[in-house]
Amino acid sequence: MFWKYLFPFFLLGGMYWLGKRSTRRNVTPHAPNLAQRHTIMDFQPTSRKAFHATAITIVLVVTGMLAWFVYNDWRAAHQVVEVRVIHVQSGQVTTYEAMKNKVQGRSFLSLDGRRITLADVERMEVTEGP
Repeated sequence: MFWKYLFPFFLLGGMYWLGKRSTRRNVTPHAPNLAQRHTIMDFQPTSRKAFHATAITIVLVVTGMLAWFVYNDWRAAHQVVEVRVIHVQSGQVTTYEAMKNKVQGRSFLSLDGRRITLADVERMEVTEGP
């Protein structure tokens, strides 16, 4: 899950590197000759504008993806789930409500603030909200 957050930054770094490499390659060390007046270099400002527009669009899309991933993870973690604790020998069922991110292993924190830890003879079933 950690890589899901780093991936957009790797994309941004790659785009920055490609932009710098492209800029370095397009720089001419000497003034253009009059004989080269009608070459592809005449269209460089337009292509540079297109390159910058594309780069900005990609940065915005990647930033939007990152924001969407963070929001979805936050929403999933703060979802209310129903936790059923079942005593295996007697069959007694006790139902609690807890946040999904507060259920960890054999213990959880209920919505009313109680820390519940299961015994060896109990099992836990977690289902989506009430």
